[in-house]
Amino acid sequence: MTDISLFAEEKVSIPIGNKKSSIDIMVGARLNKMIIQGYDYDPTIDPRTNIKFTAIAPRRDGFIRELAFRGGWGIMQKLPSLGLLYPDPNYDDFALFQYRNSTTGEQLALIQSMITDNKLPYNLKPNKSYNTELGVDLNIAGIEANITYFNEQVRDGFMPNASYESYSVNYYNTVSDVNAAPKYENGKIWVRNIQGVYEELGFTTVNEFKSYKRPDNRGRTDKWGIEYDFDFGTINPINTSVIVNGAYIRTENTSPGDVYINRINADPIDPKQRLPYLAIFKDDAAISIGAGRERLSTNINLVTRIPSIRMVITFTTQCIWMENNWNLYDDGNIYSEDADGNPVYGDYNNKNNLFTLYRDPVSYVDKDGVVRPFSDFHTTTDNDLKRRLNFLRESSNNSFYFLTTGYKPYFMANIRLTKELGNVASLSFYANNFTNSRPRMVNKARPNASPATKNTPIYFGAELKITL
Repeated sequence: MTDISLFAEEKVSIPIGNKKSSIDIMVGARLNKMIIQGYDYDPTIDPRTNIKFTAIAPRRDGFIRELAFRGGWGIMQKLPSLGLLYPDPNYDDFALFQYRNSTTGEQLALIQSMITDNKLPYNLKPNKSYNTELGVDLNIAGIEANITYFNEQVRDGFMPNASYESYSVNYYNTVSDVNAAPKYENGKIWVRNIQGVYEELGFTTVNEFKSYKRPDNRGRTDKWGIEYDFDFGTINPINTSVIVNGAYIRTENTSPGDVYINRINADPIDPKQRLPYLAIFKDDAAISIGAGRERLSTNINLVTRIPSIRMVITFTTQCIWMENNWNLYDDGNIYSEDADGNPVYGDYNNKNNLFTLYRDPVSYVDKDGVVRPFSDFHTTTDNDLKRRLNFLRESSNNSFYFLTTGYKPYFMANIRLTKELGNVASLSFYANNFTNSRPRMVNKARPNASPATKNTPIYFGAELKITL
């Protein structure tokens, strides 16, 4: 594989008025070309732009000592890795026949190996990330603040998927006759009958689905948040700086599109066979269609400098104000069942559901490749078909499945001492969670469940940094 990249960037600064204000513009682009055997990828272009408007240039006095607005936009594309383009082949071994005669020492085993080449017959699209950023930098009476809003949209993300085709495997009958003397000729197992004449051994044909790894570009991520950083300056009597920073981040992950699922279940009608159908789900092979999370955190940093002994003491309090997770609801496609097994559709989102919920595939595929609508499950009078299709449904009896899970705020304190050793080295000692605060907290969606332990256990160490 060969990667070729070209990059171009231009920066322009435009003074405004009395030169205390200015506009800074940066425009750039990166061109990437991947050359790899077996695939033909077009070059990708990643543009980016940053603009900053300085309304009030930094100054030492005044109430508003700095004011600047900034924004940025860009696209970043990621080409698939070698692991996706050249996945390892699958090796499947089937023990078709095994025989061992402890009296004569005769042994015979027939194993069929199947090798599946998973190399993709198509090009995966590059993973695209669209990034937007807006921010303000200001200094009010010596208090510096940097606030940034960001929005990231990932499209054409790489997701696992598969395609299938049917095949048959012949499993030979078990032989217990010590005089059978089985042999393998012309692709078949032969055994001696009671007359001593060789005849073909009977077998059972089992139909299977053969899978091929077929990753696709269904991945989709929507993330946005606000990052903040406040420097309150130095408390002069104790020479301590106070810095507060943190972020609110919200993310949702989905994978719109069809996904093929092979349930490795025995056929409820003929247990010697596998389930004869595949399921095709829309968006995700789960009762939800994705997941989301959000987190609000703050770090309070107190940095004390003691110049007389060349030591810096840093005390940090980590505050987790919010940490929530949720499953995305597939509106209109989630149902429960009444006493007669009929579907009852409704709004089960953000509720404590004390019954099993179901989500159906959109269709199912038989071993001849025929695709049929999964609505057959609810309309068929064929009890065997209904029993088989029942294995393809997704279900959950967790009452909290569509509730937002999370915990009350919790905190952790860290400390770090750094001593300069001349001008060539520094020695640091640190202790994280030095109070060993490990609260046991109950998930708000599961008040009756066992509490979870938050924060990492106390741990400490030392670092030596040498400057040459």
